[in-house]
Amino acid sequence: MNPLPLPSFTRPAGIPIVFAVMFVAIAACAVPPPVTPPASDTAAAPPAASETAPDTPAAGSPPAAPVVQPAVPEAAPAAPVAVANAPEPPPPPPPAPSILRGLSGAEVTRLIGAPRFRRAEEPAALWQYATEGCVLDLYLRNDGSDFRVVHYEFRRDPKTAPAGTTAGGNDREATMGSVDARACFAELARIGGESRG
Repeated sequence: MNPLPLPSFTRPAGIPIVFAVMFVAIAACAVPPPVTPPASDTAAAPPAASETAPDTPAAGSPPAAPVVQPAVPEAAPAAPVAVANAPEPPPPPPPAPSILRGLSGAEVTRLIGAPRFRRAEEPAALWQYATEGCVLDLYLRNDGSDFRVVHYEFRRDPKTAPAGTTAGGNDREATMGSVDARACFAELARIGGESRG
């Protein structure tokens, strides 16, 4: 069996011309993008007379739409930017004194520094801290691996007790008066932080 011969096709000569005419017609419909001059620091010069005069339409064609140039704002000199220094947020409040209970000796030292006085009689120890006006007594017990706080007590410093209470008065009443435990603890934490830093 012989394969069937394929018919030969010839292209009409007018096809490339049709495509060329269509290409030109489509290209004529396209609107070019607006031209924006580059921004400069100098004032823009007024447009030349040839740019502002409308093109006169050819006879028999519809009038062309006016070309509108986008307005270019003048560049303003850069003003110095004032950066206000935001105030630093206040430091977080110190934890409540109740956090002391159960802390190890090392944790207490990291929190409020080294005590001014230590006394140890196994299995217990007394650590004493003092600020202007108050004293903190920590009672620690050895739990086998470390000393841990089992009790704490804030009291007034006997050196700053009201006058007249130490001579002939009751010293215990003078030192056991009301103390702001939170303020005393905050002061001890501040002093302890300064001694570490």
